[in-house]
Amino acid sequence: MAISDIVTELQMPDSITCNSTLWAACIGGAMREDEYFLLIEKAGLKIRQIVHNPQYEFISKSAQGASQDYGVKSISLLAEKT
Repeated sequence: MAISDIVTELQMPDSITCNSTLWAACIGGAMREDEYFLLIEKAGLKIRQIVHNPQYEFISKSAQGASQDYGVKSISLLAEKT
């Protein structure tokens, strides 16, 4: 499986996860990185490669703020069935 997604380093408060503007910016629904990887592995996949996409930038001020405060970032990963 090859996938790109938005993840976060820290748990975000309801003021972010329940904010429709931040959901539209793909931040409100971002899962914590460690939980995200654990769920992939629980599904029977082995993560082979993780790439952090530093060129990905959020446009809105609120998205940029959440990104800085909670470590929201874009990743790509490669996983295969074990």
